Amino acid sequence: MASYRQPNVQSYIALSAVERGDAVILDSSNNDQVEKATLNTSLSIGIALCAAAAGETVDVAMPGGGAVGRAGESISAGKLLVAGADGELFQTNTSGDRVIGMAMEDAVVNDIFAIEVVVAIATAADL
Repeated sequence: MASYRQPNVQSYIALSAVERGDAVILDSSNNDQVEKATLNTSLSIGIALCAAAAGETVDVAMPGGGAVGRAGESISAGKLLVAGADGELFQTNTSGDRVIGMAMEDAVVNDIFAIEVVVAIATAADL
């Protein structure tokens, strides 16, 4: 794994179990809690830096820093990333996707790989 830039970290309580490298979203009723993002359109706020069970503290890499992600497919360096059904990361392939990161190195399924955390909306030019 390549090195990655210092993360911009915020701590939350895990509403449900999360894995290291998962994209996370805020709980709709409690902004102190996060859970796995499950859609390419999820309003992901960052990437879990550690695994946590429900009720445990989880450090989240926020936009403006580096992190490591969990690959849900083969990913090429430089590609924009979105959440998959289990919090894992996939390359964006649809205009309008909610981007949570940019791959800083190649990865294959289940790899933990370096990313830059960003929040954006994918456009046709990004595909």
